[in-house]
Amino acid sequence: MAKELQGRASDERYGVIRVLDTFQFRGHNCLVVELLKRSLKDVVRKGSAGRIYPRRLREYTGAILDFLLYAKGRGVVHADIKPDNILLTADGKVRVNDFGCSFYLKYKTQTVGGTLPYMAPELLLGYRVTCAVDMWALGCTVAELATGKVLFNSQTYKDHLHRCIEMGSETPDDA
Repeated sequence: MAKELQGRASDERYGVIRVLDTFQFRGHNCLVVELLKRSLKDVVRKGSAGRIYPRRLREYTGAILDFLLYAKGRGVVHADIKPDNILLTADGKVRVNDFGCSFYLKYKTQTVGGTLPYMAPELLLGYRVTCAVDMWALGCTVAELATGKVLFNSQTYKDHLHRCIEMGSETPDDA
């Protein structure tokens, strides 16, 4: 998926990790990608009180949105957006990595992966999956980058769904 998305991108503004080579090993398709040593998870760990400053957060969020819009335009759902999968080049540009859970909407199968704390409720409930699951995961990612804490630190599917429902029913104190 990364190779195909990259092949369609005329430049690097879409944030797709660069694929340098492909090969097969013991029946598995393998990619050789650019070596990037930092993820947004690393940046949060080293940030001020575990957070990313607002200006930088806007830049990262905008770059991830550019990628998601690009992927959506090609009918692709990444399905595993999270700080660990957002890598940074030496000059701070965003590269989205780990396409192991991604799929084309037109070929959607029932099985969808992902990482529990970033999974949208419709994934857990078996509802029709759209690109909206990536937007949910981006929201969880942005909340984590802004606060330094995982938004839904769930251990089980049931716990995660309960936390999502609970948060959705909360009324802000100033409402």
